[in-house]
Amino acid sequence: MSTIILVQTKNTYGIFVSDHFSPNLANKNPGKLSYARWLTTAKRLLRLYKSTREPPQKFKEISMFIIKVYTPMWFYMNCNLTVMEAPDHLHGTISFSRYLSNELRITVDTTIQ
Repeated sequence: MSTIILVQTKNTYGIFVSDHFSPNLANKNPGKLSYARWLTTAKRLLRLYKSTREPPQKFKEISMFIIKVYTPMWFYMNCNLTVMEAPDHLHGTISFSRYLSNELRITVDTTIQ
Protein backbone atom coordinates (compact mmCIF):
# COMPACT_ATOMS: atom_id res chain seq x y z
CA MET A 1 0.00 0.00 0.00
CA SER A 2 1.40 3.39 -0.97
CA THR A 3 1.55 6.35 1.36
CA ILE A 4 1.25 9.99 0.35
CA ILE A 5 3.59 12.22 2.31
CA LEU A 6 3.56 16.02 2.33
CA VAL A 7 6.67 17.59 3.76
CA GLN A 8 7.37 21.27 4.37
CA THR A 9 10.89 22.54 4.89
CA LYS A 10 11.17 26.28 5.40
CA ASN A 11 9.28 27.72 2.39
CA THR A 12 9.49 24.65 0.19
CA TYR A 13 6.87 21.93 -0.01
CA GLY A 14 7.50 18.46 -1.27
CA ILE A 15 4.99 15.75 -2.07
CA PHE A 16 6.21 12.18 -2.07
CA VAL A 17 4.40 8.98 -2.87
CA SER A 18 6.16 5.97 -1.38
CA ASP A 19 5.56 2.68 0.38
CA HIS A 20 7.49 3.55 3.55
CA PHE A 21 8.08 6.65 5.64
CA SER A 22 9.77 7.55 8.88
CA PRO A 23 7.64 7.17 12.04
CA ASN A 24 8.99 10.58 13.12
CA LEU A 25 7.09 12.19 10.25
CA ALA A 26 3.76 11.54 11.99
CA ASN A 27 4.95 13.48 15.05
CA LYS A 28 6.09 16.61 13.19
CA ASN A 29 4.31 19.85 14.01
CA PRO A 30 2.50 21.10 10.88
CA GLY A 31 2.82 24.72 11.98
CA LYS A 32 0.22 27.43 12.30
CA LEU A 33 -3.14 26.76 10.64
CA SER A 34 -3.35 28.65 7.38
CA TYR A 35 -6.23 28.33 4.92
CA ALA A 36 -3.93 29.43 2.10
CA ARG A 37 -1.57 26.57 2.98
CA TRP A 38 -4.45 24.06 2.98
CA LEU A 39 -5.66 25.33 -0.40
CA THR A 40 -2.13 25.22 -1.83
CA THR A 41 -1.69 21.66 -0.56
CA ALA A 42 -5.01 20.63 -2.11
CA LYS A 43 -4.04 22.17 -5.47
CA ARG A 44 -0.66 20.46 -5.43
CA LEU A 45 -2.19 17.11 -4.58
CA LEU A 46 -4.63 17.44 -7.49
CA ARG A 47 -1.80 18.41 -9.83
CA LEU A 48 0.18 15.37 -8.70
CA TYR A 49 -2.89 13.14 -9.03
CA LYS A 50 -3.44 14.32 -12.60
CA SER A 51 0.17 13.63 -13.55
CA THR A 52 0.34 10.17 -11.90
CA ARG A 53 -0.21 7.39 -14.40
CA GLU A 54 -1.65 4.82 -11.96
CA PRO A 55 -2.36 6.52 -8.62
CA PRO A 56 -2.90 4.32 -5.54
CA GLN A 57 -6.47 3.93 -4.26
CA LYS A 58 -5.84 6.09 -1.16
CA PHE A 59 -4.53 8.87 -3.40
CA LYS A 60 -7.71 8.63 -5.50
CA GLU A 61 -9.83 8.87 -2.34
CA ILE A 62 -7.99 11.99 -1.15
CA SER A 63 -8.27 13.59 -4.59
CA MET A 64 -11.99 12.82 -4.85
CA PHE A 65 -12.55 14.28 -1.37
CA ILE A 66 -10.82 17.49 -2.44
CA ILE A 67 -12.90 17.67 -5.63
CA LYS A 68 -16.28 16.67 -4.16
CA VAL A 69 -16.15 18.17 -0.64
CA TYR A 70 -13.25 20.50 0.13
CA THR A 71 -13.31 22.68 -3.01
CA PRO A 72 -17.09 23.27 -3.23
CA MET A 73 -17.24 24.05 0.49
CA TRP A 74 -14.22 26.36 0.27
CA PHE A 75 -15.95 28.41 -2.44
CA TYR A 76 -19.30 28.37 -0.68
CA MET A 77 -17.81 29.51 2.64
CA ASN A 78 -15.82 32.29 0.97
CA CYS A 79 -18.97 33.58 -0.74
CA ASN A 80 -21.04 33.37 2.47
CA LEU A 81 -18.86 34.67 5.28
CA THR A 82 -21.43 35.46 7.96
CA VAL A 83 -21.87 33.49 11.17
CA MET A 84 -25.51 33.07 10.18
CA GLU A 85 -24.34 30.79 7.35
CA ALA A 86 -22.41 28.42 9.67
CA PRO A 87 -25.24 25.84 9.90
CA ASP A 88 -25.43 25.78 6.10
CA HIS A 89 -21.66 25.26 5.91
CA LEU A 90 -21.91 22.31 8.29
CA HIS A 91 -24.88 20.84 6.44
CA GLY A 92 -23.07 21.25 3.12
CA THR A 93 -19.99 19.46 4.40
CA ILE A 94 -22.09 16.58 5.71
CA SER A 95 -24.15 16.38 2.50
CA PHE A 96 -21.14 16.48 0.18
CA SER A 97 -19.32 13.79 2.18
CA ARG A 98 -22.15 11.22 1.89
CA TYR A 99 -20.57 9.68 -1.23
CA LEU A 100 -17.75 8.24 0.93
CA SER A 101 -17.53 4.59 1.94
CA ASN A 102 -18.85 3.75 5.42
CA GLU A 103 -15.34 3.58 6.87
CA LEU A 104 -14.36 7.01 5.56
CA ARG A 105 -17.76 8.49 6.37
CA ILE A 106 -17.32 7.48 10.03
CA THR A 107 -13.93 9.23 10.07
CA VAL A 108 -15.41 12.42 8.59
CA ASP A 109 -18.45 12.34 10.88
CA THR A 110 -16.25 11.85 13.95
CA THR A 111 -14.10 14.79 12.90
CA ILE A 112 -17.15 17.01 12.32
CA GLN A 113 -18.59 16.15 15.74
